[in-house]
Amino acid sequence: MPDADEKKSWWQTLPGIATGTAALLTALTGFLLALNQVGFIGSSKPSGANLTRPLAGESRPAQAEAALGEGAPQTTPASAAGTSRSVPKVELAGPREISFKDYQYAFLAIEARPRTPALFELHLKIRATSNTRYGMNFWDASFRLLVDGVPTAPDSGLNVVVEGNSARDGDITFPVPANARSLELRILGGDPPTDLPLTLRH
Repeated sequence: MPDADEKKSWWQTLPGIATGTAALLTALTGFLLALNQVGFIGSSKPSGANLTRPLAGESRPAQAEAALGEGAPQTTPASAAGTSRSVPKVELAGPREISFKDYQYAFLAIEARPRTPALFELHLKIRATSNTRYGMNFWDASFRLLVDGVPTAPDSGLNVVVEGNSARDGDITFPVPANARSLELRILGGDPPTDLPLTLRH
């Protein structure tokens, strides 16, 4: 019997089995690493933009923001939404120049612009010319807008001096109710004041 035990194969002994198993695991690990390096196995993460969640306090990259926002409904800020409506068309029905003894006004442009849901803005670009050697005031106080017959002061804050024998451009703005039906531009300084009719088309 002792002779039979001594003749057992080395692979059938406990140390032999442990050594053989370790060698097999080592070979298998090396084989798997080789397959991973050549790309046969590994992560299934698709190629393309790397969209990662930013850490707290870290800004998201612009490309990632664009990709994450793709297909999402676009919203309009409340301030923009309130002024996106259409505004009426306003034109000067009378002459584009009006002259007084020592000065004159030329109306270069007139335009209605959105302001709030209840108001639009009437914007006028005016050129004031002094015909004497003395300067002249060019300011809001010289203009009024008759809205359905009611005089309204401008809110542009224009207050400059046009030097003698020279000209200067300025902008005058009026707040106008969205439901206004008639407009006239009144120029003060003469006696009586001069009213210029405006055409208002909603």
